[in-house]
Amino acid sequence: MQQAPPRASEQRRTREDLQQPLDPAEIERRVSKVLGLIATSHQLAPFDRSSFNQALVIWKAVADIPAVQRKQLVERVPAEDIHRLWRVAGQRCLAPTSDVRLALGPDYFVWDDFPDTPNQVAVFDGKATAFGGGPLHLNRFQKAFFLHPRTLDMYGRVLLHKGPLGELLYPLYYRASVGPGAVPATREVTEMQLEYLQPDALGLTAADLPPEQHWPAPKGPLYPFSGDLTDYLRPVGPGVYVGVGWKAARKGKDQGRRFLSFILAKAP
Repeated sequence: MQQAPPRASEQRRTREDLQQPLDPAEIERRVSKVLGLIATSHQLAPFDRSSFNQALVIWKAVADIPAVQRKQLVERVPAEDIHRLWRVAGQRCLAPTSDVRLALGPDYFVWDDFPDTPNQVAVFDGKATAFGGGPLHLNRFQKAFFLHPRTLDMYGRVLLHKGPLGELLYPLYYRASVGPGAVPATREVTEMQLEYLQPDALGLTAADLPPEQHWPAPKGPLYPFSGDLTDYLRPVGPGVYVGVGWKAARKGKDQGRRFLSFILAKAP
């Protein structure tokens, strides 16, 4: 497992903290700009993607939104645009390295969005596209990330907010890895993977959970999250990610099944 490296983004965070507050009209303009870029992304087909990269344009627009307001993207993006955002976010790998560095900034690193000590929990607000979720009717949720107290590997949990019974039936823990990857069935490039494993393969026990959260012990994922589910994530902008969930291939039947698509924004 990949452990969190030392942080190099304190200067960026300080700059964000020192920015003058924006008036509501300006915040609305910036949020609407991002939503518009996503909604019209399929209408733009540049001849040379290395000269005009939609993923980098959207990244810079997201970065212009104050961190505490980026959750509006989750609240307002339509389901069909989550699919579009997944495709657009993959274009970043086609951009020249110099353009990527210019858009992301010299001190950005994906680990900046996640915990760097075992006593921290990073929570993201999320929205998923509609899917056959049985009695859950899931579309809004949260993902909470934390570090294993001994190995410092990163784990997380999906918070469904379905009451005590939902907490008991669906603890939904996953093991997180940051680094290049790909969706096996489609070979789409990803930068983060979340594996929903059985307890004996997860490497996480009740004693390893953040003590202040009072979460239930890990258990195997139940329907509709069973079937060797893995989430694949792509960064969209600082603190914002788009992802797809895929279930493992069934021998002789398919190469894997797309389960859902979703967007995440780090909670203030």
